[in-house]
Amino acid sequence: MSSQHRFRILELFCGIGGCAAALPDGVSVTAAIDIDREALAVYRANWPHRTVNAELATLNLAAFEADLWWLSPPCLPHTVRGAHRDLQDRRTESLLAVIGMARNIQPAAIVVENVPPFLCSATWAWCWQQLAEVGYRISWSCASPDQIGWPMRRHRAYCVAVKDRAIPTWRICRDASAPALKDVLEPVPLDEWCLQDDPKTRDALAALSRVDPDNPVAAAACFGASYGKSILRAGSYLQSGDRLRRFTPREVARLLGFDDTFDLSRAPTQRAAYRMLGNSLSVPVVRQLLQHVLAWLSVGQDPSGPGRNCDHPTDRCWR
Repeated sequence: MSSQHRFRILELFCGIGGCAAALPDGVSVTAAIDIDREALAVYRANWPHRTVNAELATLNLAAFEADLWWLSPPCLPHTVRGAHRDLQDRRTESLLAVIGMARNIQPAAIVVENVPPFLCSATWAWCWQQLAEVGYRISWSCASPDQIGWPMRRHRAYCVAVKDRAIPTWRICRDASAPALKDVLEPVPLDEWCLQDDPKTRDALAALSRVDPDNPVAAAACFGASYGKSILRAGSYLQSGDRLRRFTPREVARLLGFDDTFDLSRAPTQRAAYRMLGNSLSVPVVRQLLQHVLAWLSVGQDPSGPGRNCDHPTDRCWR
C-alpha cells in the first residue's frame, strides 16, 4: 500500500465517535454506522463524516470502501455485569454478520475492541477461525489508559487482523499530555455532594470505588454504561471528607480523552450521556493503536521481523 494513500476507516458500532476522535493525520472516515439513534445524534454534532443508522446485519458493507474496519461490538455478553451467554447472546449476531461479510470483502485490516474476557470467548474463537481461513494474520493486545499515564483504569482487548501479513507486537508508550485526575474536574460546590452517611445507601457505599481528587496518582475505575444508574461496578465516585459525588459527564469525557470542544448537548438526558460515554473508547489508547496499525500498512512490503501471532485465540487469555 503506497505511503501516499489516504487511509479510509469504516467505523462499525461507532457510538459517539471514540474512533473518530482518535484518528491520526491522513485518515478519513468512509462512514460511521450504529443502531443507536441517540449516539448517532451526538456523533453528527461532532464529526462531519457520513453516518448510517441501521442494524449492521442488514447492510451490504461492500458499498463502503475502506482500508480498515473498526469494530466496537457490545461487550455485555462477556462482562461481569452481563449474563455470560457468549454466542447465545443475540447481541453477538451483528458481529458475526460483519465477520461473515469481511470474509468476502477482505479489507486490509480489521480491529475489534472489547473487554478482555472477550479473548477467551467462543465468539472470538469463531471470528478468529473465520478470518484465519481467508488469510488474515491475527494478533491481540490488552491495554489501559493508566498504563500510559491517564488517571483511569479501562482495560480493553484490541484484536488486530491484517490480510496476508503479520504485524509486530503493539507496545503502548507513555503519553506526555496525560492530565492528573484533579486537572479534569469541574468546580462542583461541596454542598451538592451526596453525604456518605445517608442510611439509604450506606451498605452500597461501603463497597463503592472512590478516589481522592487531591491524590496526585489517583486513577478512576472504568466507567460503564450503567454509571449514574447503578452504584456498584459502574465507575468511581469522588470523595472529599465524608462527602461523595459522581463524576460529571464532562469529567468522564475528559478522562476518556475527548477534549472540551466535544459536544454532549445532543444527549437527551444526563443518564443517556453516561450510557454513551460508558460505551465509548479510550481515545489516547486507540490513537496509539491506529498509528501503529496504519504505519505498518503503509510500509508496502512483507514483514521481516517477528510479530506475535498466536496459534489459537485462547492460548494466552488475559485474566
